[in-house]
Amino acid sequence: MGATVEAHEIAASLRAGLVGRVGRHCPVAGRGIWASRLNADFEDGSRPWQGDIYVPNDRWLLLVKTWPDPQTRRRDTRGGHWEDYEPHLDVAHGLIGLAGHEAGRSLVEWLPVAHGNAAPHAGPTATAPTAPVNDWAWRAIGLIPENIRSKLARFRFGQWRLLRLVAREPGVLDLIGSNPALAWAAASAGAFLDHPPHDSERAALEHVGQRQRDIAAWLGFPPNEGSVRLLKKVPPDSCGVVPLLELRKLASNAEAAERLRHLRELPATVILAVGSRILGPSLTPAALRQIVEEIAQIRNGRRSQPANEPRAPGPTVAHLLEDAAQMAQMLPGANSPRPVHSVRALRRRHDELVDEFNRFAAPREIAPPPPPVAQPQRAAPVAAAAPIIAPAHEFPPPPLPAGPGIEPITTPAGLAHEGRAQHNCVASYADRVLSGSYYVYRVTKPSRATLGLRCERKGCWRIDQLAGPRNQSVSMELRSHVLKWFHACLKKRLETAGEKPPPRMRRQNRPPEDPARPLLPGI
Repeated sequence: MGATVEAHEIAASLRAGLVGRVGRHCPVAGRGIWASRLNADFEDGSRPWQGDIYVPNDRWLLLVKTWPDPQTRRRDTRGGHWEDYEPHLDVAHGLIGLAGHEAGRSLVEWLPVAHGNAAPHAGPTATAPTAPVNDWAWRAIGLIPENIRSKLARFRFGQWRLLRLVAREPGVLDLIGSNPALAWAAASAGAFLDHPPHDSERAALEHVGQRQRDIAAWLGFPPNEGSVRLLKKVPPDSCGVVPLLELRKLASNAEAAERLRHLRELPATVILAVGSRILGPSLTPAALRQIVEEIAQIRNGRRSQPANEPRAPGPTVAHLLEDAAQMAQMLPGANSPRPVHSVRALRRRHDELVDEFNRFAAPREIAPPPPPVAQPQRAAPVAAAAPIIAPAHEFPPPPLPAGPGIEPITTPAGLAHEGRAQHNCVASYADRVLSGSYYVYRVTKPSRATLGLRCERKGCWRIDQLAGPRNQSVSMELRSHVLKWFHACLKKRLETAGEKPPPRMRRQNRPPEDPARPLLPGI
């Protein structure tokens, strides 16, 4: 009984600190015992639920209503005024929270997420058996009609903007079905207009009923059916401000538009590659068609595997494109376009650039100075200045400790040695390791490989690539070994009380993102 009273008192104090003076008129999104305590009177029906939920985080408190009138406001958890806010919405995974940055010009970051044979458009329902019963975010998203959720689930970004348009104009749902990219651009009109109106949502509602070519012209695309056909080829998971703005620029170029017109699909990775001043001129129509097919296989979870033994997939075609563009920019005289007729030719070109870059980045021995010529002594000799020795720079501490057969590479010299030994281009990522956005590990057990970890927002690290010599795919045994070490490190970090992820170091004078020099590396 005492423990129950104490739990209720703690829940009451949490509730008071969470919602403050606004009162507690809706449940709190979250899982676990404290969320259950906070929402106990809504769980047992003592309080009626009106469809609103609180979504708390470290600093902000969101007040969200999903349907039939989508609205979101936020304020500081310590108090203050409420303000309108556009949250991040993911109806497929039951997520409502703070909005993060959309993907930029990285070809790898725009790769689709494999869904295998699962239905990619299925959204959560209020009574779905897989949805946690005590998570009110799932229940709030379940209020959205299923036919709307099924269409929104295909987009990676901007689901909330589309939801608001559909709630105010049901005809937008037909536009999403016939031309997802055009509907997405209309919902994000403020990013496409030179002089965006004060209320871009109202402006979008005034235009969505027009012909598609007129909507495209309003958004700055060439006012013809060719623009509409190009937009129809963009998959929903490739819709974003950066790729669609790049597509608008390519659609205004007759030669580039003709190259894109013959492709059956225009994923963001292909749009950004064609728009790159280094990659674009080198990719022939045959190579572009093969790249589109490989990206489609990644989306459907059907990447080809070697027939000899089960192996984990190697670097994707997006990694090859990024690496080739990055090394071509860094090597003197290598950025002149050279035709690439197939993915196989792209791999050969990539391997050639790796060998050339490793020779270019290899430490050069400095010849000792010649012996001094004897001179007649006129005065006391002046002491020779001490030789200037460049300090041995080291990388920041590794995000995860070493493991059995897995050791972090902590110096640029070690990174260059790894690149020469494995015939890959990790040496070109020294600046990213120094900035804290990437880290490379040397894997020697059960076989030789190179492991790259990428830092995402809020200091979270994930496995970016795991590749053998010359970027070959690794065995499932090696992949399982690395995954076991990776998850053990994460579990240990979570079990360590009070430990926080290492802060991500900001890079000074960082150049603007360019598809020819992507910011997210591959090996």
